[in-house]
Amino acid sequence: MVEYVRDPDNMIRAGFALNAQKLLAQYRDLTVGLPEPDRYDITLVLAVLQALLTHRDEMNKGRLSNRERREWDAEVYDVPKWKGLTTGFVKENSFPGRLTYEAFITHLRNAMSHPTPKLREPLLPSTGYTTVRDGSGIITRLRFTDSPWVRRGQYKEKITTNEVEKMANALTGRHPDATISVCYMKTEGHSGPAIYIDEERWIPVFTAEMDADSLYLVAEQLAESLAAPLRDVLETEALLAVCGRR
Repeated sequence: MVEYVRDPDNMIRAGFALNAQKLLAQYRDLTVGLPEPDRYDITLVLAVLQALLTHRDEMNKGRLSNRERREWDAEVYDVPKWKGLTTGFVKENSFPGRLTYEAFITHLRNAMSHPTPKLREPLLPSTGYTTVRDGSGIITRLRFTDSPWVRRGQYKEKITTNEVEKMANALTGRHPDATISVCYMKTEGHSGPAIYIDEERWIPVFTAEMDADSLYLVAEQLAESLAAPLRDVLETEALLAVCGRR
């Protein structure tokens, strides 16, 4: 394999994204005609997407233009307007505030940190990803959950009062007619601050389900975005080659 093409800052992240995009396309071309049990496209796209999400987080620190910031801060709609994402994937979202592309990608990255763990009582949704079984024996859909206040199905204890109060203030705007209170809980298996909306305990949970084609589209478009720093470099080199000045 040839060396990664480096971006103007001598980094290989954009080069990795470029190769990842080519890898996804190459694998699909090579496996055309193979029966489903002999294809491993879901495993491949999960591995590629997980790496791209990590690179994306690093590349975006202090590097985004105003236009790019506006794109990431835009709200996700019910049609895949950008990055292949749509609210149609969302099964649950109790987080306050707008569901932006930045928020969706962050939820996805958190969920892909590890497979969904075995849950303990009271079986609350925990951060992770898993397949959605449909009886076919083939992976057709995956579920991604971001639930930062839960650990292995139980309420997490290490939640700061400041974090809880900040979330409670954000919830006030989303539920203006509800009674939102912060209480300090000390029960078996949990002690710490908690939020109640009226009389029901609240936790932030985001869950989305996506099929293989949707995951491929998100990975391909994210790779395209991350490879952008190389576009001018590669186009300039190609132009110089045509002009005989390379």
